Amino acid sequence: MTAAQEHDHADPLPRYGSLYGPLGVLALALSGTNLFLVYDSDGQVDRDSLWDMLHTSWGTEIGFISLLLIFVLAGLCAYAAVRPVRSIALPVVIAGLAFLGALMLMFKIGWGDRNPPFDDGAIMLISTAWGAVLLGLVHAIHLAIWRRHNH
Repeated sequence: MTAAQEHDHADPLPRYGSLYGPLGVLALALSGTNLFLVYDSDGQVDRDSLWDMLHTSWGTEIGFISLLLIFVLAGLCAYAAVRPVRSIALPVVIAGLAFLGALMLMFKIGWGDRNPPFDDGAIMLISTAWGAVLLGLVHAIHLAIWRRHNH
C-alpha cells in the first residue's frame, strides 16, 4: 500500500498547463517568421516564411500542411493549458506533431534540390519544436508515473 492510499488521498494531477499555453502562442507567432534565405538572380536576399510558401508554385502544398500542423499543435496546447490532462495521449500527440514539424524543417521538406540556409525564424521554430517534443515526453512520463502511483 502506498503512502497516498494509506492516507486515503491521491497526489494532485501533474499540471503542465503553464508551459503549454506559451508554447502554443510561440508556435503560432513563429509561423510568420522568415525561415529560409533565398537569393534571387540579382544576388538579393529574399526571405520566405510559411505564409509566403502558399503563394509559390513549388511550396503551396507543403506550406499548407506545415501551417495546418502548427494550428493543430497550437490548438492542442491551448486545450492542455486550460484543462487538466489525465491521459498520456495528448502529450504524446503534441510531442509527435512537434517531432514531425522539426523534421520537416530540418530536412527542408518541399524545397527540392534547393538548399537555402536557415534564417533566424527557422532556428527559433526548430528549437520550439524540439522543446515541445521534450515537454510532451516529460509530461507523458510524469503522467504514467503518477497513474501507477495513484491507482
